[in-house]
Amino acid sequence: MADETTAGGLSGVVLAADIPVMVTHSQGCSPVGPFHRVSAGEKSIVEALDGRPAVDVLKDDIGDVLARDLSRIGGYIHVAMPVPGSDTGDYMVRNLMGIDPKGGMIAVGDDIDIGDRIMFVRRDPESAQKDFTNRLTDLKARIGNAPIRGGLFVSCVARGAAMFGEEGREVGVIKDILGDFPLTGFYANGEFCGNRMYGYTGVLSVFL
Repeated sequence: MADETTAGGLSGVVLAADIPVMVTHSQGCSPVGPFHRVSAGEKSIVEALDGRPAVDVLKDDIGDVLARDLSRIGGYIHVAMPVPGSDTGDYMVRNLMGIDPKGGMIAVGDDIDIGDRIMFVRRDPESAQKDFTNRLTDLKARIGNAPIRGGLFVSCVARGAAMFGEEGREVGVIKDILGDFPLTGFYANGEFCGNRMYGYTGVLSVFL
């Protein structure tokens, strides 16, 4: 331990190797179209997807109703980037920061390189609740008959009552599916799972 305060430090928890841990994370979004290849742009600005203006591709994916008034998609439509090497279709969600209908460009809350793949996703209660239930059911099957000694749940600040109807309902869903066990956690603005930072997710770690 350091005997003085320093800037830019790191905090965390180290677990003994003989403590089994299982982790699952639940997305709060669902895809509205396929992945597209970034064909023009720089840093957070995406000018073209698959050789077409990015805004035109966005409009095609979200459908005619939303495409007629793009001001309606703020906070509802986001951008997702695939997790390299994932065999489950996993992705990381980033905010759609801006739209330039005249220039055909969009701005994303992350740096994007030419050749990267992105897709558009929607964030709504139905998607969040369905995925959460599915992920917890899968986790229960992986745990089997092993008793859960405790758990840690980290949820995005944008989930909670906005996606589940009432504050604390996410914890209720966990207990409905996995049973009653000691559980603590907090809300975050960016959730770590493995070595990646996600957004709009819920990450549950259980200790067996």
